[in-house]
Amino acid sequence: VGLCLRSGTTLWAPLIGLNYEIARPSYLYFLLTDETIRLGIEHDMKKLYLGKSNERVKQRHGFHLEERWLCYRARSGLLNRLFSWVMPMIQP
Repeated sequence: VGLCLRSGTTLWAPLIGLNYEIARPSYLYFLLTDETIRLGIEHDMKKLYLGKSNERVKQRHGFHLEERWLCYRARSGLLNRLFSWVMPMIQP
């Protein structure tokens, strides 16, 4: 199964899932990845996002990793102060 979502000129394909025992002999994962890229090209997409798994396969196609970030604001002021104190210590 593959999930592709179009947003303007961006194709989001965060999920390509399959039964590995069945798919392995036919290289189905690679075929689905190739076809997703082809779909993006055929529909004149300017950007393709294919998720973070199987980085080596995607890098061979010219993809690169992009940093992600998350913001969470707790309802408790005390908890927010605790997060602002702890987060700098655990970030690389």
